[in-house]
This record gives sequence, C-alpha cells and structure tokens, in this order.
Amino acid sequence: MFKRVGVFLGSNFLTRLLTSMLFNYGHKSLKSTVDGIEYRNPLGLSAGFDKDGELTKIYPSIGFGLAELGSFTGEVCPGNPGKRLFRMVKSKSILVWYGLNNQGAETISKRLKDVDFGKLKVGINVAKSNLTSEFDLQDSIDDYTKTLSLFKDIGDYYTINISCPNTQDDWIKSIN
Repeated sequence: MFKRVGVFLGSNFLTRLLTSMLFNYGHKSLKSTVDGIEYRNPLGLSAGFDKDGELTKIYPSIGFGLAELGSFTGEVCPGNPGKRLFRMVKSKSILVWYGLNNQGAETISKRLKDVDFGKLKVGINVAKSNLTSEFDLQDSIDDYTKTLSLFKDIGDYYTINISCPNTQDDWIKSIN
C-alpha cells in the first residue's frame, strides 16, 4: 500500500509540490560532498525499502538527499517463502526475512535507464540472486557481474551486498 501511495505522489508535478510543501526542508548548510559526490543533504534511505526502484520521483519531495535502491539481483527473485516479517515480543524487535524479492536486474535497469533523478543521488545495491540454497562461487560472480553490467550507467554509486542475512544461503560461511 505504501508503495502505491509513493508512486502516486511521485507521478505528477502537483502531488510532488504538495508533498514537498508538507515534508521537504532544505538549507545550504546541509550540503555535503563524499568521494566527489555532492549531496543536497545527508538524509538517505537505505537499500531494502525500494526493492524495485519505483519511488525515486517522490524521495526529494519528502526530504531525502539520497536513496539506495534494491537490492537488485541478476535474476527475478520472488523472495523467501511463507511469513517474512516477525514480531519478536521478548526482545521488542522485528525480524525481517524478505529474501531479496525484486523484479530482476534486466527489468529494473530498463525502467531506470533514462530516468533523470534530478538532485536525488542514487545508489544501486547489488546482491546475489536468492533462488536456491545451493552455492557456486562462479555462478555468484556471474550473477553480480550481470547486475553491475546492466546498471553501469545508472546511479551515482554502487554497493555490493555480499552478506545479506535474510537469504536462503549464507554464502560467506561457504567460502570460509
């Protein structure tokens, strides 16, 4: 539901303007530069929220200076089966086990290829496709390479997610 609202609010100038009037704040003292990338402010959204990169038009209107999209995988990933969100009563926490569900690098990169992100700085988070519990090092390398190749001209920086804790395999243990 939140995704649909965000897509709607980002869909046209008027809804972006109204949203910006309510939630956006800007000041020159918030500008910062990291590794040659200038951000309008240091407020960023981490990977895992916008798994398919569909909300970039609304982020600046709600005050974000950057958003890391994904994690994107070489293949379409349906995510982990069954229940994916657990309330941990004793520790007063929430356990998230979505499993990298996304539309796949080919579909997402085609949609984002010619998008003008404006002042929003965009990070691309790349992960290994979470399709089986089998681990093969070369298949993993090929999967990362496929995704990075498809996004090579999209975004301002890249994050390689090698240890997502909510996938079917914990491949870090496999190579140690």
